[in-house]
Amino acid sequence: MNSLLIKGATVVDGSGGPACTADVLMAEGRILAVDRGNSRLAADKVVDAAGLVLAPGFIDIHSHSDMTLFRYPLVESKAFQGVTLEVTGNCGLSFFPVAPRGERQLAEYLALHDFCQPAGGIAWNDLASWSEAVERPGIGINVAPLVGHASLRMAAMGMESRPPTPAELEQIQVTLKIALQQGAWGMSTGLIYPPGSYADTDELIALARTLVACGALYTSHIRSEGEG
Repeated sequence: MNSLLIKGATVVDGSGGPACTADVLMAEGRILAVDRGNSRLAADKVVDAAGLVLAPGFIDIHSHSDMTLFRYPLVESKAFQGVTLEVTGNCGLSFFPVAPRGERQLAEYLALHDFCQPAGGIAWNDLASWSEAVERPGIGINVAPLVGHASLRMAAMGMESRPPTPAELEQIQVTLKIALQQGAWGMSTGLIYPPGSYADTDELIALARTLVACGALYTSHIRSEGEG
């Protein structure tokens, strides 16, 4: 069964309770037993973790690792720190959605924000196809993607500095809903960056209603980090 026993670790389980010394038995990616006594658990592989801390993987709730996933798919810099889940697509920036024939515009926009892109450029149009491209070489962590408001806006109306028309707003809402149905955890804004900075409050409220209807998250990079 390819089991693993970690013996004598100081276990911090994330529940908020006190740490304790325990043996933890795992197999097939699941915890089978946690023994705080004189354990007689056995496994194919045993690791002596006395003096070390054993904890669930850490969650980085504001990450931009999607900027570098195509260059460093194993995300070693985070994995070595114990991060096993990253929330990506923050600050209104995401690799999806992509408008028909809008690949170059989105690629140039993301390049301004130092996004590393695959050798063949953007060859997807939504979260589902972006996920396939990211997972193809194998990735080293779990990813909980947000869809970026800037990318949603660009897919519907480019870099226009104006409110969306009713038809464009409906398109943005529909595209947002599709991203959520495909697995996005929510939407982020970057209200300090064009084109997100062109959005008014009514636009944000309309998109928030779509998020609420889908039980999804909204995370905001506000309009100003200084006096504004």
